[in-house]
Amino acid sequence: MTALVTADYHKIKHKYNQFGCWIKIAVWLNPGCLLHFAAQRVNLKPVTSKNENCRQECIGLVLAREQKQSLIDQHRTHPTDTGSPEVQIALLSERIGQLTEHFKTHQKDHGSRRGLLMLVSKRRRLLDYLKKYDSDRYKNVVHKLGLRK
Repeated sequence: MTALVTADYHKIKHKYNQFGCWIKIAVWLNPGCLLHFAAQRVNLKPVTSKNENCRQECIGLVLAREQKQSLIDQHRTHPTDTGSPEVQIALLSERIGQLTEHFKTHQKDHGSRRGLLMLVSKRRRLLDYLKKYDSDRYKNVVHKLGLRK
């Protein structure tokens, strides 16, 4: 939390607590420079099923542990490999595929779209690195993942 400068300054925030309720929090300093908090419950409705579905979908967007491990097993170069460019490109490609499916139903999710563009550019940089330093590995990864036509 940031420090408040003047004695009469106050700030009101709205937060979603763990019980599914919106709360209003007011923060202010009194003339004696003591910090005070006040919380007021604004909405007592429980979390709706629509929010639950959205949360479950968001959890599904992140690669599951088993799915990630299987991708690592398929693309690793040696038994303890988890960070080679091949593995990173495979993980990024899977995540990019999941996000493109997500955008078929959520066209206006611009924050995730920005994340998708960053993932694509990171994958592009890794592919450029492989192409520059080891063209055989580059061709192998592109063929395995089906990235080029």
